[in-house]
Amino acid sequence: DMSRGLGDVYKRQAVNAHGVTERKALIMVVATAGDKTKDEWLAFLSLDYREKLSSNAPKTIVSRRRHVGPLTMQRAFYPEQGGICHTYLLHPPAGITGNDRLTIHANLEDQAKVVVTTPGATRFYRTNGQGASLHQQLHIDNETQLEWLPQETLVYANTNATMSNEIRMRGNGQYFGWEVVGLGRPASGEYFTEGCFEFCTQIYRDNRLCIRDRIQSDGMPAGLQKNHAFATLIASGANAEVLEVAQKICATNKVLSAPTLIEDFMVVRALASECNPITDLFRQLWQTLRPNLFGRPALPPQIWRT
Repeated sequence: DMSRGLGDVYKRQAVNAHGVTERKALIMVVATAGDKTKDEWLAFLSLDYREKLSSNAPKTIVSRRRHVGPLTMQRAFYPEQGGICHTYLLHPPAGITGNDRLTIHANLEDQAKVVVTTPGATRFYRTNGQGASLHQQLHIDNETQLEWLPQETLVYANTNATMSNEIRMRGNGQYFGWEVVGLGRPASGEYFTEGCFEFCTQIYRDNRLCIRDRIQSDGMPAGLQKNHAFATLIASGANAEVLEVAQKICATNKVLSAPTLIEDFMVVRALASECNPITDLFRQLWQTLRPNLFGRPALPPQIWRT
């Protein structure tokens, strides 16, 4: 049928330096597309970035884009000097529900410099016992830089959801990213007393596992100390000086947070009653530390101001 035919085209195209992971993800989407029920929503987005000369100045471009289903991206933006590519990920249905399976794949090569964010929160809606998933696979090659700055993920009560980030770095590739998660909708009187949510981030450098951050929740986890929002920020290329700056910022903030240094990865974990205070803290950390880590001033994505 049409979905399988389209899938065959994508499978033939899905070959690059990190093609094995991408092909597996594409094949998974295509293999189930022809047999999916009318309630399933399968989506895949793959973005390749590389640097090229434009008007005698380097500029990161989206060299290849492929998608299946509703996941896509807005056009590339260049609001700052250095040809840094700002990308907004779009999911038109606005939420993830039962039997939805989304996969995002980003591949940075050839000195690419990329900032990725989203125009709004990602939402896992009530799934009525059915599973839903969002898997994000990020490949950061030598001499490339990725700033992964999505807005928060909201997990509604009575959902059964899995979210995972697999980040594979090579050489001196750089990464700065976060995930902020809110359980339930306490402002509306809806608490995450029932439901299941699993979240995991794994970071590899040169095929060696460096960071694994995982939480699994059946209802509200006791470890959140009655808070409804939790988050993790991870920055590579950090040192004692970067850690000290982060510690001072966190110490003066009302959010319960703790920065630590694992090898050259700074990890900041945070808890709060809602997502907004954590988001504000993480943006402050990014704006303060970006000049040290990436050698350029922070310019927040324009979508954050809307």
